[in-house]
Amino acid sequence: MVKLSDSLHAFKALGQHFILNQDINFAIASKAGDLAGINIIEIGSGPGGLTEAILKSGPKSVTALEKDRRFVDYLRPLEGLYNNLIVLPEDALSFNYCQIDSPKIIIANLPYNISSQLIFKWLEELKNYRALYLMLQREVVDRICAAPGTKSYGKLSVLVQYQAKAGRVMDLSPGSFSPPPKVNSALVEIIPNSVDCIPFFIMEKLCRVAFMHRRKMVIKALRTLFGDPSPIMNGAGIPQNARAENISVSQFVSIARFLSAPSV
Repeated sequence: MVKLSDSLHAFKALGQHFILNQDINFAIASKAGDLAGINIIEIGSGPGGLTEAILKSGPKSVTALEKDRRFVDYLRPLEGLYNNLIVLPEDALSFNYCQIDSPKIIIANLPYNISSQLIFKWLEELKNYRALYLMLQREVVDRICAAPGTKSYGKLSVLVQYQAKAGRVMDLSPGSFSPPPKVNSALVEIIPNSVDCIPFFIMEKLCRVAFMHRRKMVIKALRTLFGDPSPIMNGAGIPQNARAENISVSQFVSIARFLSAPSV
């Protein structure tokens, strides 16, 4: 169990909820499998419990991003024990991830207040990663993994699933954290696929428009992108009265191919 002094309490403004139980931290690190030769990026290292669990899994390197200067100083002794650990006082939202060599994996217990922003940032360059292992609010994980026709299915579901395989691999109750969040949490595994994908900005634009009014017929929304979307919908096997929440990921990809064509 990781112990914290009173001066290292969690800051609500930074969305800090620490996992102090090392059995849980080792379980999270183990989900990433064999880390030999892999460069790991960890976000919001805090007291370093997950950091050390990752290090003991034998990666090539661990780059720990920590915005809170208190924990940067706290982690320096750990940096001295492991020559493959680099602790950076960086904001994860502005960090240039391209400077970390491939193959690379992100493993993180994310600050929940910026998790969505980070996910969308990484989705734009997902092909550069071997995998992502992210501890998130269970609701966000459900949205990432949702199937068409379900309550959770939406823009995030499509933007992840058209370029990756995603699955929930661990559930954690609020009591697993210090301080306990008000929501249940889950670890999601996101593994990019190797197929050529539609450019992210095309899919993001399509999904943003399609899900803007998710309960309305999508043909109306698509008219803002295409003059007459009927032939495109027919070609993708989508009924004229379909709503965005009922359109499969592969059908969204079919629509996006028309949107990305030079003639459009």
